[in-house]
Amino acid sequence: MNGLIELNSLPEEVQKCLVARYGSLVELYKRIFTLHSEDYRNMKDDQRVAIIRKHLDGIIDALEDCGVADGEDVVSSVASDFGELIVAKTVTDLNDYLKPLGTNFEEMRRWLKDTYGI
Repeated sequence: MNGLIELNSLPEEVQKCLVARYGSLVELYKRIFTLHSEDYRNMKDDQRVAIIRKHLDGIIDALEDCGVADGEDVVSSVASDFGELIVAKTVTDLNDYLKPLGTNFEEMRRWLKDTYGI
């Protein structure tokens, strides 16, 4: 979980500021992760996505107010953690689907790349 590692590697004064605002770095991480999860689940609900993105922008501002040079980098790191979990689940589901058909994700991916360059 690179996002949590990144939060924990911030300077001590920045961490103290964030803990004062969010209770702990773990709570901040959970909040960002949850917002990205909600954003993913509500992709088709423009109004809900706008609210979620407003909350994320507020966290970015808070990170920068506490001394993080680019708060969006931290939020993006947590988003990447969420994305990795989604991809891992999708690959597992795809492998479960492909196994009875005599293939797997890696084999199909290699074929697509070799044949179509994608």
